[in-house]
Amino acid sequence: MLQNVYGRAGCGKTEYLMQQLCQKAGQGGKVMLLVPEQFSFESERAVYRRLGPRGMMGVEVVSFTTLCRLIFRLAGGEAGRRLDEPTRLLLMSAAVDEAAPQLDLYAKSAHNPTFLEMMTGAVSQFKFAGLTPDALRETAAALPAGEQPQLGQKLREFSAVYEAFQALVDRSYSDPLDDLGRAARAAAQTGFFAGWNLYIDSFMSFTGSQIDLLKVALE
Repeated sequence: MLQNVYGRAGCGKTEYLMQQLCQKAGQGGKVMLLVPEQFSFESERAVYRRLGPRGMMGVEVVSFTTLCRLIFRLAGGEAGRRLDEPTRLLLMSAAVDEAAPQLDLYAKSAHNPTFLEMMTGAVSQFKFAGLTPDALRETAAALPAGEQPQLGQKLREFSAVYEAFQALVDRSYSDPLDDLGRAARAAAQTGFFAGWNLYIDSFMSFTGSQIDLLKVALE
């Protein structure tokens, strides 16, 4: 069951959540509190003050980063060398080479270092938002006929490079930007969230990839 708690800032939403969380933990339930990275230590300390060391045994205070690690540790999904930024640029250069026959608008600038940095940043943003190469192609296809033809072509060329890049990554590397997607798939396949009482606090918004993982948790 999903329950939303609404109210203006400072009205006691977090205190109410803490009361409910601690009550559930006190009854022996498995409790998970998901908060932004910067609030994880403060939130864990707040729960500890209420429950003590013994009560904390059934509580996991996590950010999305630590939640992914927990899922990988218990459900699998983590593999390959972690991709760093220099390697990301090298793979992007190789991806552009592979996608070259599909490039028209970007054909002349394909090997320009500025273009490679731009494309690397764009793919990172796509992953952050939970957009796949297929989603870009579908968006291009959905544009009204005859309208913004250059935009549609740009999206198709972006999707071609993105797809080639991801294929290269998947062969040998583990991209940290894919962690949320991998965690969502691993959690769905293994029923990771079964039995957990999930509480979420202090977020202003969620990225597309975060929402995908939350959908699995709330199924």
